[in-house]
Amino acid sequence: MIPKSLTIKGLYSYQTEQKIDFAELMQGNLFGIFGNVGAGKSSILEAIMLALYGEVERMGKSGRNYNILNLRSNDLFVLFDFEIEGKLYRSKVTGSRNSKKYSDVKIGSPSFYEKIGDDFKPLDIKTAESLIGLKSEDFKKTIIIPQGTFQDFLQLGDTDRARMMRELFGLERFELEPNVKFLQNKNDTTVQILRGQLTQIGEVQTSDIENKKLQLNGLQNIIQQLLIDIEQKRKAENDLKQLKNDFEIWQTTQKLNVELIAQEEHFSSLAQNIDDYETAVLSFKNLIENIQKATYDLNNTKNEIGKKNKAFSENQLLLQKLTETKQTLTPQYEQRENFKKQSEEVRKTITIKSSNAVIQENEEKLEKGNGLLIEKNNALEALKND
Repeated sequence: MIPKSLTIKGLYSYQTEQKIDFAELMQGNLFGIFGNVGAGKSSILEAIMLALYGEVERMGKSGRNYNILNLRSNDLFVLFDFEIEGKLYRSKVTGSRNSKKYSDVKIGSPSFYEKIGDDFKPLDIKTAESLIGLKSEDFKKTIIIPQGTFQDFLQLGDTDRARMMRELFGLERFELEPNVKFLQNKNDTTVQILRGQLTQIGEVQTSDIENKKLQLNGLQNIIQQLLIDIEQKRKAENDLKQLKNDFEIWQTTQKLNVELIAQEEHFSSLAQNIDDYETAVLSFKNLIENIQKATYDLNNTKNEIGKKNKAFSENQLLLQKLTETKQTLTPQYEQRENFKKQSEEVRKTITIKSSNAVIQENEEKLEKGNGLLIEKNNALEALKND
């Protein structure tokens, strides 16, 4: 295990949040933690212990969490990042003080995470034992040795020391006793089975062995002949299967042949129709093309006639409107003499100046009417000529 970083808040003397970056300290592969008595050196190690196993030495057997939380803090927080075999893990522990009972401090179990990609994914474990390979007691005795307990580590008994060294260095693979016992039991079982088989056979003479060998040779010859017969029968079986398949194919072909013969007249009729069609196509090809061209020309002619009919209808409407206009203007034109007489009378009854203006106006109207009438008559004559 290689520590990466440790964040502490509310643990022992660490009232405010403090972060230790082990990555910088590990650049030289060796570092030390120094300070006066009570400066918090052991608190750093116990924070790691709390993050990994959820317990520290000062909890005691009764698990008194009151001893852990800083007296001026209401919350506890420990975040520990560490590396094992190239994989980065994270452990987090939180705790809080009961606002109604000062001595009641609750500290939760560690939560473990593994960094996958850019995120930390939660792990379903309660302690770091499965990651590190050490129980909490062995971790305390070998990795983090509490103050005043190093002598206990040196005075461990042979059994406890052997167990601890076996777990630390994976010495189980060098223990041969279980494997030896397993092989011995297996050999004993095999010997007992062989002895039972020999008991069933009984005593065997040399002559009996020779007779058995002769019988064995005879049986082997019989087996060899049987194998030859089996191979011949297997070949005959394959030939029969092939013959069966050929017969089934022949039956299918015969059935199809009967069906085709029954449809011979139908196919002959179709062939005759095809010949007639090809003959008709060759004989009437030019005629069909001429008909198609005549049809195309006829359609164009119909379109032209339609256009002319439409123009004729429009001219008819225009002629009708001009006729109506002529009918409206003709009475006025016929009254031109009256207009002249009226002009003369007006010219006599009014002053010379006014008379001249009126006469000039009437003459302009008359000329305008004459021009309009002549124009309409010309248009009418043009339409009649069309």
